[in-house]
Amino acid sequence: MRDGHGHRRWLIAVLLATAACSGGGPKDAARPDSAGSSAMASMPGMAHTSGTASEGMMTEMRAHMQGMAGAGGDSLRRMMPMHRQMAANMVQQMEAEMRQMNMKGDSTWSALTDSVRQDLTRMPDVTAQELPGFMEVHRARLQRLMQQHGAMMGKAH
Repeated sequence: MRDGHGHRRWLIAVLLATAACSGGGPKDAARPDSAGSSAMASMPGMAHTSGTASEGMMTEMRAHMQGMAGAGGDSLRRMMPMHRQMAANMVQQMEAEMRQMNMKGDSTWSALTDSVRQDLTRMPDVTAQELPGFMEVHRARLQRLMQQHGAMMGKAH
């Protein structure tokens, strides 16, 4: 991490904003149907940026994941509630957009969304020592999911 204090202040600000906007807590993060799951869509940075709400969410997720890169297990543990909520919200928004367009994901899409949801469910049980490796695999899944969603939405337009 570059400046530990600056990173902590940024993280605290993001966590406070998330808590203020979210009706659900960390326990709801792996449940995309939870009451707090639409919170990110209503946050200032989550508005429709260039076409769909999920595009804004994906931009935010990429920045968030970049901020997590290289973090140690204890730091990652502190970021988990926010990450779980952001990821669950993003998947839910992607699926909502697909339903609105009468699109159905293929088997690859289904497997990826299932894997991401399983990751979100398992995260609280992963040790701080195992968390950096776990997050690398999870990050790759999220990137593939975002790429596939972008490709599917591009074909639909």
